[in-house]
Amino acid sequence: MLEVHTGAAMPPPLVDDLVDVYTEVFGAAPWHEHPAAAHRFRRRLAADAGRDGFRLVTARTGDRIDGFATGWLTRTPLPAERAYPAVTRQLGPDRVRALLDTAFEVDELAVRPAARGRNLGRRLLHLITGTAPHGRAWLLTSRHAADTVAFYRRTGWTPVTPLPGTGNDVVVFLAPQHPHGLADTDLSGVVAAWVHGWAISRTVPAPTAVPGGWRIPVGLPGHRLRYVLPACDEESLAGLSRRPHAPGTWIKVAGEPACLRRRLPSPWAIADTGHLMTAPFSPGAATAPAPYTIRITTTGAVIVASVVDAAGDTAASGRLAPAGRTGVIDRVETAPRHRRRGLGTAVVRALSDNAARRGMHTGVLVATDDGRDLYRALGWTVRSPMAAAHLPEPPG
Repeated sequence: MLEVHTGAAMPPPLVDDLVDVYTEVFGAAPWHEHPAAAHRFRRRLAADAGRDGFRLVTARTGDRIDGFATGWLTRTPLPAERAYPAVTRQLGPDRVRALLDTAFEVDELAVRPAARGRNLGRRLLHLITGTAPHGRAWLLTSRHAADTVAFYRRTGWTPVTPLPGTGNDVVVFLAPQHPHGLADTDLSGVVAAWVHGWAISRTVPAPTAVPGGWRIPVGLPGHRLRYVLPACDEESLAGLSRRPHAPGTWIKVAGEPACLRRRLPSPWAIADTGHLMTAPFSPGAATAPAPYTIRITTTGAVIVASVVDAAGDTAASGRLAPAGRTGVIDRVETAPRHRRRGLGTAVVRALSDNAARRGMHTGVLVATDDGRDLYRALGWTVRSPMAAAHLPEPPG
């Protein structure tokens, strides 16, 4: 059972339970906090409860607290204590004000090991940020807590890109609903959103984390398995190249194809390079030129926009899949005999309108060379080339 607590008054037994959870979670790997940290948490919990907008969410099974989350509204400038100076250095005072001032800060999120695997962390996070003003919520965590960083990415949170030369041990995440969305996130966050949305669009199993990226079982002839890396990471690519792979395995990397050529030996073959692009979604009715009309359908979480001709046949179509508050546009195609009539533009605008009306702030896609020009004309920005290589699968 989840419970929300507000206000400065917390009964001593509740505080004792919270400290017990804190000690169990943060005294273990990867945090290894000293026992004195639990005493400091007890002291600051009383002070934090008096902050503007303070919220505490607890998860209980009977009389036992399985997990909790705390947070409050941020006031800038940030204090010169704990990890806040690292946040100010990474973002700079202007971005701290723009992104974090009056936003809801998630301070602690802790779930006992025995209670994990039930989406409890995700539910606590969702509930405690549910009243964040205009969806503006944020948090920070250690860059070295790999499982924690991966959890926030899977939940749709996106890391903010540090100013050049200011990277440190802290990662600052923006909530999926944060209006700035992917405009302030690093490239790995954009790739993460694309990977998870692409899997939903293609109705394949969810991506699983592997060293340096993700693994997706696709299961199609010639495309059995896919690895996606958010950067040209030499160690990760070397590890993949040393491993035996079946024909039909693909590797996609946010980077130039030369990266793959240098690191993948024969029989890996370099494929066409795509273009990772983003754009803000905005509502607005989309129309198709006569005699075409637009139809919107949904299949599970996927929205399909189709342009049909006077006979009711599909002339163009595209798909939109959610990844938190990001929308991934996929499979925008126009039948050859209907091309150069603005139908692709109509599909993209229809998907953008539907995404905005469903609360998605930012779009992500990977375009071909021809598609890149269309999307640029619609306001999309190239964030990175997407190089690709595969092990060819013999026909039949």
